[in-house]
This record gives sequence, C-alpha cells and structure tokens, in this order.
Amino acid sequence: MAEEAKPVETIALVELARCETLAQRAAWAARFSARATGADAALLYLADPAQPGFVCAGAWGEETARRLRRTAGRDKGLARDLLRDRVPRLVRGGEAAADPLLEGLPPGAAAPGAPGLPWTP
Repeated sequence: MAEEAKPVETIALVELARCETLAQRAAWAARFSARATGADAALLYLADPAQPGFVCAGAWGEETARRLRRTAGRDKGLARDLLRDRVPRLVRGGEAAADPLLEGLPPGAAAPGAPGLPWTP
C-alpha cells in the first residue's frame, strides 16, 4: 500500500497543478526547494537553448528577483564543477559571493543547520 501524502506535500502538488507556464513552474520549484530545505533563498537555472550556459528561470527569497533571466556560463565556477562531478555540492558563504551562478543570493543566505547552501545538479 502506498504511503499517504503529508499535508505539506499535498498543498505543494496542488500549487504545482495550478502552474500553467514554465515561468510559473520555475518560480514554484525555487519556492518549494527553499521551503523544503529551510533555506533563505533559492535560484533555479535551466539550460539556455540560445547559448552554452544557464539562464535563471526561477527565484525565491529577498533580493533574488533581480537575478531572473540572467545567464551564467558552463565553463567556470560552480556550474563547471556540478556538470563535471554530477554530485551534490555544499556551497559556503565565501564561495557563493565569488561565483556567477550564485550572484543573486542575498549575503548570509543559508539553510538552517548547515554552514552553506546545498546545491545539486
């Protein structure tokens, strides 16, 4: 017998079902990711079809909206490491400030109980 969905998961799925566009789904994914991990902010990147890089499609948290629709290259920093290693990576404060992929996050953003933000490919 399948496990019953928790109320939070049910609410999240109802919110997702209401999303009609890619922009709405990307914003939902960023918000849900931050809520699920307890993070202060989240950015969601998608592969950019027009150039070899990533475009920020979803953002949640203070001061992250200015990062929307900006791109980050695949050939340097955290993006390169994630594509090469294909493993989760914990980003600490000093690394986040210097990386173009995480440029839009507010200073001091972190997930509770962790020294930095968890990011996975």
